[in-house]
Amino acid sequence: MRRRTAIRLLIVSLASAVNPWLYTLPYDPVKSFAPVAMLVAAPNVVTVNPGLPANNIRELVALAKAKPGELQYASSGVGTFLHLAGELFKITADVDILHIPFRGAGPALIDVVGGHTKVAFGSVTSSAAHIRAGKLRALGVGSVTRSAALPDVPTVAEAGVPGYEASNWIGLVATGGTPEPVVARLHKDISEILDSPEVQKLFASEGADIVHMSTAQFGAYMTSEIDKWGRVVKQAGIKAQ
Repeated sequence: MRRRTAIRLLIVSLASAVNPWLYTLPYDPVKSFAPVAMLVAAPNVVTVNPGLPANNIRELVALAKAKPGELQYASSGVGTFLHLAGELFKITADVDILHIPFRGAGPALIDVVGGHTKVAFGSVTSSAAHIRAGKLRALGVGSVTRSAALPDVPTVAEAGVPGYEASNWIGLVATGGTPEPVVARLHKDISEILDSPEVQKLFASEGADIVHMSTAQFGAYMTSEIDKWGRVVKQAGIKAQ
């Protein structure tokens, strides 16, 4: 009788690319896993309180440069996507905006809606409802192309900060050493699920984009994300709290 080997799968995200730079991990963030499939990506969107005199990215940058350290942005906590996306913006645009951490994306965005802090770099999924209600003004999305959820909002790059890109992504990996035929079968099955109209409609309604990559492409992408966010963590001097 043939003995079956259990396959362990793990959902990974942008946090998997950031954690190696904030914590001492008991595993290798690359070698310990076998990439299976990229699933979805949700870009961030730069938003401001409607009362802030910044109607586009260029005006936000000009305002930040005119008042270095005075403008504040809210995040969901140290080392989170909202924090990293904000620090990447500061580095790429060469501006000084003060980071104010909150316990979660909800409280952070509510604080910006209330006009206490003025800027947020939240995901499209968490920000879209406030934008559509007119409680937040969207200035730019962090994806390479415009978001289908906010088609009238330009990318940050086209709006005045070239090279800026920030998306929170989700993928699937298996334990390192998983046989290639097993990984290939998993990738095939997952791709078929992602291609189904029902799944595409579900993710689109949440402001997330399905991303198709081969297992090799996904592995290279994870490595590039680890390198990218490592540079941000180091340059911004971010420490785990």
